[in-house]
Amino acid sequence: APAAPVAAPPPMPATWTGGGGGGAAAPHAGGGAAATHFIPRPDQQDVAPAVLAKPPWKLLNDRWVEVAKLNAEAGSVLDREADAVVVPVGEASGFFTQGVAGVVAKFLGREWTDRAEAALRAHPDDKFVGIPVDAGDKALRFVVAVRVPTYAAHAPPHEELLQTTKGALKTADENSSHRVLVPLIGTGIRRWPMELVAQILVVSAIEVAKSFQSVKEVIVVDIDEAKVNRVIVEGSRLCRHSRARKNWKPPAYTTPVSHRCLANSKYIDLYRMADVPPDWTILKECVKQFLRPMILDGKKIEDFVETLYEESESNSFINAPSPVAATSSQEKLMSNVSAFAQRLWTSTSQVDVNGKKKELSSLINEAIREDNVEALRHLVVIVRAINKLCVVPDDAQPVADPRHWPQDGKLYRGGYLPDDHKAFFKVGAKYRVPGFLASSRSVNIATHFMSNTSLENDSPAVLWTIEVDPGGDKDLAKRCRQVNYVQHSNLGDEEQEFLFAPYSAFTVVAAEWSSNPHFLQPHRLTLRAARDNLEEPEDLPLAPWY
Repeated sequence: APAAPVAAPPPMPATWTGGGGGGAAAPHAGGGAAATHFIPRPDQQDVAPAVLAKPPWKLLNDRWVEVAKLNAEAGSVLDREADAVVVPVGEASGFFTQGVAGVVAKFLGREWTDRAEAALRAHPDDKFVGIPVDAGDKALRFVVAVRVPTYAAHAPPHEELLQTTKGALKTADENSSHRVLVPLIGTGIRRWPMELVAQILVVSAIEVAKSFQSVKEVIVVDIDEAKVNRVIVEGSRLCRHSRARKNWKPPAYTTPVSHRCLANSKYIDLYRMADVPPDWTILKECVKQFLRPMILDGKKIEDFVETLYEESESNSFINAPSPVAATSSQEKLMSNVSAFAQRLWTSTSQVDVNGKKKELSSLINEAIREDNVEALRHLVVIVRAINKLCVVPDDAQPVADPRHWPQDGKLYRGGYLPDDHKAFFKVGAKYRVPGFLASSRSVNIATHFMSNTSLENDSPAVLWTIEVDPGGDKDLAKRCRQVNYVQHSNLGDEEQEFLFAPYSAFTVVAAEWSSNPHFLQPHRLTLRAARDNLEEPEDLPLAPWY
């Protein structure tokens, strides 16, 4: 039913506060009809065909939650017409000096900022404080300043942020606001994982909407389109499935890399339950399903996967010595799932993801690095297939082809290293890499990669040398058990690639820091690969860069 006209609000008090130890609840400042009861859809069976025809991530922006519409849009908070905005503020020394708070303070001027800071200092224990904005030519009439707790991986204050967000939305509603902008609060210096904040914002809006008297639309806004898309994905799922929303709990996969290890990752739990797929058709479906949380366009996924398979099939012909052998090679490839998975890893085909071109290998490592459980459910099957050719079995034979083992015991990797991560790589540091680690037995190939990536990203160049026992080609007791030569590559022997399995362990044995780290004078880091990952502790820290 349409909402009744909203009554004119009474005179505004100086501030609205709540969520703290001693703050009084805000007075109700709005009128209007009571919200209708929300009837969740348990599945998509009763969704109109016209809605089903749209990509699933559109459902959030087409869906009314109570009498309020929930949207997510890319852009600045100042680019949107709204009469209220939720603003995460800093510490007492600078409430409005950074991020969205700084932008809003600059827009509203010094007089309002002084008044807002005085209100926050007057209510030091409150999690949110509402500050009216003087009328005039500004559409914005109300700001809700929220104090966001710092994310703690081992004791995440999920409930605190959830209640703070709900309180902020209620405060905006009690001020007779109709359109409320909410940024992705906490994802900056407070280090909250973006997926978790996305879920908290959606759950908060759905729960608070039951009592809305004035608010007609809640809009999650961020300048980063990729983050907005994540909100839409999470919101679509939570709005569409009542069971997912009712049983919502903060997911474990949101723990950031700096607080995560193999032992507490979702990856290891799922990997231990997975097995190599029995045939290439199931592998293909796993690739599609793994990509769905990362690429929002279903048709784009289908086209990309078809391209990957066509490329890998055609290259199996190209690398065969004769037409007869070519047919045999393709048959063997299609029956050998691990070999086909290895070809997919080496594919150079790219897909557009939020304006950036990415290869499948990059997307695989991104999902492992972020411990994205929705992607990992299907990715671990692909990883199992690839690992079958990375991990050396107990009954392995001596390496027959000298190309398939570094005779000097050295592998190389080139890239770039942001200055923020230099401190992690101290001599003696032992860690694991949350992803596959590609390397080459050729220092020239690694140097070529290093020069390209460091120049493209305008970042300090780094050349990694990875030591393994050179006697491992003949003596299994000396062989590194989690790395192998990539025999089934779409590039042939062009990259001379050796691939380490995800979460491989390394120790920093030498670090030479360049004062001018361009590709001619790069940082040089020497690592020693663990002989066997199974012999290393599962709680080793994870590399922030690799």
